[in-house]
Amino acid sequence: MPSACLPVPYIVIWTLQKLLKKDSDVTRETVQKSVCVISRLPLYGIIEAKLALITHAYFEELDFSKVQLLEDTYNQLNESLNEKLLMESQIFVGLSVRDLVLRFKHRVLILFKLLLLEKRVRFPPKFPN
Repeated sequence: MPSACLPVPYIVIWTLQKLLKKDSDVTRETVQKSVCVISRLPLYGIIEAKLALITHAYFEELDFSKVQLLEDTYNQLNESLNEKLLMESQIFVGLSVRDLVLRFKHRVLILFKLLLLEKRVRFPPKFPN
């Protein structure tokens, strides 16, 4: 199992007048709420797709004291996300090759060449000057 934790956030900002139930700790005119899933599996696209649907429904209720929907989502994600999904093509859901190329430019080609070389890549040690 990978040791890194990957956060998948979903954030909204509401004006106080729109909320159905206002807590006493809310003292400003706007309220910012977020839902974040932290996963040890690199299934960003799958988690993001599920999280976007659920949190949109949760935030549309305009009552943040109702957390049953979030609890159900938590349980469903724990049951459905496992390491078997890493072997399927669903791991690439939501990942854009265009965004990858635009962000990393020519370094994507270097990475691709390194992947083609597999174990024949040698990284020389860096010696201090």
